[in-house]
Amino acid sequence: MTKFLITGGAGFIGSHVVDLLASQNHQLLVIDNFSTGKSTNLAISDHVLLVDGDIRNYEMVIDYFSDFRPEKVIHLAAQAAITTAIKDPYEDASVNILGIINVLKASKKVNVDRFVYSSTSAVYGDKVTLKIVEGVPWYAPDNPYGVSKFCAELYVRITDIQHTILRLGNVYGPRQVPIGENQVIARMMRHFFKGDDFEIFGDGKQKRDFIYVTDVAEAIKLACFETYVQDNVYNISGGKSYSVNSILVLLERICEVEGYKWTYDLLRKDERQNMIMDIRSAQKNLNWTPKVSLQEGIKKTVEWWSK
Repeated sequence: MTKFLITGGAGFIGSHVVDLLASQNHQLLVIDNFSTGKSTNLAISDHVLLVDGDIRNYEMVIDYFSDFRPEKVIHLAAQAAITTAIKDPYEDASVNILGIINVLKASKKVNVDRFVYSSTSAVYGDKVTLKIVEGVPWYAPDNPYGVSKFCAELYVRITDIQHTILRLGNVYGPRQVPIGENQVIARMMRHFFKGDDFEIFGDGKQKRDFIYVTDVAEAIKLACFETYVQDNVYNISGGKSYSVNSILVLLERICEVEGYKWTYDLLRKDERQNMIMDIRSAQKNLNWTPKVSLQEGIKKTVEWWSK
């Protein structure tokens, strides 16, 4: 049994990480301020303790760290909406940069033996051409969100705590609630099941690299016990690209409503045209590979939304 402290553990990705680790009888302390997370995402048990807290409050952070004495920290708490980052870069930086400084400082003080940071493909910043991106020195974030997440990576890199950085692709699945104009699959689902407005930017031919949330949770768990290197950076995604239109067709087929009328709008200036991520390093060094196909993942997501 290992003691894990998980920031943002009541959120979309975090709650699936908690599910996985709790099922293996690890002891978990979850810190979440419920800005996007929900307590109902978690099954509280003898193995899972949930506390309300904001990582920008260092006194609160160090109190929980000192009392719980975690062996491993999984840092998922973040301001994740690109639109929010553009409108209020101060708020974005206060969570994504100042917040992680607090968590790293507390981790060092209690001698955490592994720090896993959840980053994003937004650090690459390529919005025009199809680029297979790897964990190499090629960075050009083109919005405040990508900048703040990359800056946080740099703070992780200079710590002397053993650490792993995971750059996530387009994660989707149950419990995902759209944040602003992010998360295209969740936005489709909310439109389809709740009737919320939804417009496809551009012609829908732009491609994304999608990854189902339980595959991400598995990668995070493996990163906590990584032994190949001390501080590697891995892309965690499907390693394939699918157009937005192809996702629409798949959703129509699963819901048996082929020919559904979708609304198209102008392409946003910050909209990426194509994105595919090279996951070979994670496959080799973490012994990880995505298991859930896009069709299976969409079906599971539809089942969750239908309930």
